[in-house]
Amino acid sequence: MRRSAPPRWRIRSGIPVATLVVVLVALTAHGRGARALRPRVSRDATTTWIWHYVDRDAPIRVPVFRQMLEVAPDDVEVVVASVDEAASARARSSLGDRTGTGRRIHYLTTTVPLGAWARDPYVFFERGGASCALLPPRHAVTSETAANSSVPLALAARWPGLQTREEPFALEGGDILPTDRHVFVGAATLDKNRRHLRIAPEDLLRRIAAVMGRRPVVVGHGGGELLHEHADMFLTPLDDQTVVLGDPRLALGLLPGTPDESNHGPALRPLGRFRRSRQLQLIPRYERVASDLRAQGIEVRRLPILHGTSNGTGDDQVVLTWNNVLLHESHGIRHAFVPQYGVRSLDAEAHARWRSWGYVVHAIDMRATIPHGGAVRC
Repeated sequence: MRRSAPPRWRIRSGIPVATLVVVLVALTAHGRGARALRPRVSRDATTTWIWHYVDRDAPIRVPVFRQMLEVAPDDVEVVVASVDEAASARARSSLGDRTGTGRRIHYLTTTVPLGAWARDPYVFFERGGASCALLPPRHAVTSETAANSSVPLALAARWPGLQTREEPFALEGGDILPTDRHVFVGAATLDKNRRHLRIAPEDLLRRIAAVMGRRPVVVGHGGGELLHEHADMFLTPLDDQTVVLGDPRLALGLLPGTPDESNHGPALRPLGRFRRSRQLQLIPRYERVASDLRAQGIEVRRLPILHGTSNGTGDDQVVLTWNNVLLHESHGIRHAFVPQYGVRSLDAEAHARWRSWGYVVHAIDMRATIPHGGAVRC
């Protein structure tokens, strides 16, 4: 069979690069005389955490950053990016200069405003030993996402050898999840490109396969509405043959008593409204996703998940997920940075399952971020 030619990547430096898969949030531009970042290789995840410091979100995000800094393994480099020097000084004042293991925190600035969920505008992955950043076309993204999309270009000046490529399709890092041989593509990505850019799903999947050098696996429809706009909120790839999928039936079985339509107990009430009928509605859709994955030879493990709405006057969707995690392998030990919501039965079950799969669990309190729609990986 004739192989298609590999895509041409814009290479910002001829220096050999370390392998990198960024799994949190990313950005940056470099200051004069600053030391080039040198990430080390990690098979499962990333050795560099890159965060945005945004003043309006600091009261919510800074406590999460502090928790992660305290338990960051000693081979993780941390980069905190801000819009300008004044914001960078506030970030440094809030977070300090060192991680819990004494590793230096890098503070960098950019001239563009940044969003809190900075992972969304691009996809980082490794191909042929090179670190790659896949960008959407500027006309296919919002103004905030477009500003964040400039991040990998600026990052390339600071990270020798980072390759970047702008693609003519809409993409978000929370909905395109690569492993070594597969790339799990959320159904939301197919829908968005079909509706807004008139790109047929089969054409999009062929292009993703050619650019990323991986076999696409579509997840997330399960029949009817989308489970979520980002697959990483309900699906966690562990390797090419194993994923973890959310399970609302499991969550319902762990809740105390038999909750009625408006009350799931005092621990859940401050977090949102999680109606039993909503979980029952979604169970068949999750089972369809699980069945489709198993039919492709992929092992499916399960975690509790709850879908609901915010406690405000609107109808904003909220999800309690233990899938949206950050995974990292350090010195032969696998670490999982997993959300914790203060719902004892659900937290305990989810964390126990991660431990049974061979991970050291670091529980990260994400209660304050729930109204904003993300968790640890976002």
